[in-house]
Parts: sequence; structure tokens; C-alpha cells
Amino acid sequence: MPYVESVEQFVSLVENTGPQIFRGQTRDWAVLPGILRPTLADARQRNPELEKNLLQRFRLNAAAYIPVLERTEKPDWWRCAAIAQHHGLPTRLLDWTRNALTALYFAVAGKHAAANPAGPDAAAQDSVVFCRPLPEVFTFGKFSRCFPWMHADRQVMFLQPDVTHSRIFSQSSLFSVHPGSPVDKVGAEAYAADLQAIRIRASDCDRIQIGLARLGVHRVSLFPDADSVASHVVWEVDRRIDRLSDRVMLGISDQESLGSR
Repeated sequence: MPYVESVEQFVSLVENTGPQIFRGQTRDWAVLPGILRPTLADARQRNPELEKNLLQRFRLNAAAYIPVLERTEKPDWWRCAAIAQHHGLPTRLLDWTRNALTALYFAVAGKHAAANPAGPDAAAQDSVVFCRPLPEVFTFGKFSRCFPWMHADRQVMFLQPDVTHSRIFSQSSLFSVHPGSPVDKVGAEAYAADLQAIRIRASDCDRIQIGLARLGVHRVSLFPDADSVASHVVWEVDRRIDRLSDRVMLGISDQESLGSR
């Protein structure tokens, strides 16, 4: 598995490959959707219908903020799952992107290390971008015959969401759909075929994130909202890469801003 130390090295590895999809992770965890993460093992054991219950509760409580979820006559549970996934709810969907630099951002964002950890566990601290050839991708209609929590196919399928949601659009998102009903019937082995990994040492992540920002790939471009703007402005100042003061950007002086007082 190759290591990269810069955006340029990463691009040189992926630019001449065939059509690919990518997934960035800040650790070399098993490739598994959120509903199967170890942190939910106890909850799944206590509640065999956890996946269903989480989606139902999300739709009930988030409909006031997301109009597409307000439809009550026939809820679209697959669209609900896609939106819920992008807001952090554990689902059987797993995020992928068609944009290699987007995946690289998710692999390195917010990760700091003055030096690489030593010892046999050092590689466990690496960030990873997983790549695989572009699979056959289906729209929501392919999945409409069943609820997400009853998706019993035996192999991983891929979903191209048509949700008009800013995050899904900005991140060039598509999802893998984990097989099996119940969802924990199949594990990480379902993703092993054709999967390749590009690794990034912890000590290189911050520099790569700065390089991505200079190319226009940053939190605001991927999470376009006011909270992200505030977070990104603070991040730029913290990294000492803010190049213009507010005064210069606004084109006014302190005296002008005070008016005639």
C-alpha cells in the first residue's frame, strides 16, 4: 500500500487510473457502515430493530428542518436514509465519492500529529483513502421494493442519490448499501474485492489539508453553510494562512466604519 506525503503525490497516483470511487478515513478502520460499528454492538444486541428505529426517530424529529421528510402519505425511507447518513445517523449506507480530493480531505481533516507514533501500532494511526473501480450504480428506484432495514441482497450494491441536498451535491456523493437482513449478517469481507488503499502518515495530514484548502477543497466547499464558514475562518487563522484582514477585505478604515460619530 503506497504512502503519500503531499497532494501532488496523491494526484499522481490516481490521475491515470480508470474511473474510480473513493473513501477517506482518518484511521485504518474496517470498511463498514455506521450501523455496524463496534460502538453500537451493545445497542444492536438489546434492540434487533435498531436500524429501523433510528431511521423512524430521525424522520419524526428532523422533518421540521428538512422539508423533503415531511411527506406523510408515503414516506420515502431510502431518501430518508441518504439524508440521515449525511447528518451523522448510523445507517447501512457507507459514504463514497467520485472526487478523489474530497476523499483525501476526509482522510486528513482535523488530524494533528507532531511526529509519527513509534512501534508496531504506528500504522494504525495512518489515514487511508480507499479506492475501487467505479461499480454499477443504481438510483432509488432499484431499492424501492423494500425498506432499508429489510434489504436482504447478498452483495454490496451502490446507490446514486438524487436528493437535492447541498452536502450530497457538494461532496459528489454516492453510497454503498450494505447487504443482509438483519444488517449484521454480513461483515467487512463484503467490501474486500477490488479495494486498494493509499496511506497518509499522521504527521503529513495537516500539511496536506492546507494544500487542499489552497485548491479550494475545504470545509465550506463540502459543507456549505454558515457554521462551516465560521469553522473554516477560525481554522485559517489557527494555521496562519489567513492572508487578508477584515479591514482590507471590506475596503474600509476604522475611521470610516465609525461613521460621523
